[in-house]
Amino acid sequence: MSETPTPYHTGNELEIAIKKLERMLREITENPEASIWLRKAIAELWQRDSSEALKDLAILQTLLQAKKKSDLLMLGCWADVPFCLQVPNAETRKAMEEARAITKARFDNQQGLLDALDHE
Repeated sequence: MSETPTPYHTGNELEIAIKKLERMLREITENPEASIWLRKAIAELWQRDSSEALKDLAILQTLLQAKKKSDLLMLGCWADVPFCLQVPNAETRKAMEEARAITKARFDNQQGLLDALDHE
């Protein structure tokens, strides 16, 4: 003999569950730290049938897991680089700017180039 499940709305459980759900929704949608995308997605999903929304979210989760795996593989490829990639310091940035200026400089003849080098 199988037991039938008790209704969810016994006593004030339904009211408590609805208030909790409303509070959670408000916390996310009013949180300034939540991304605009998340707030818009929640507002849109809230208007839809929950079963359909869960199917879409399952697809999105699968895609994000694949992207994460791809990103980790890409990081693994960069792990084989024999040096550490860093942001250039001020001295290096200055040298890079000077090198760009030199490559953009054009002279009419050799003497113009030599004169520019002597001037510095």
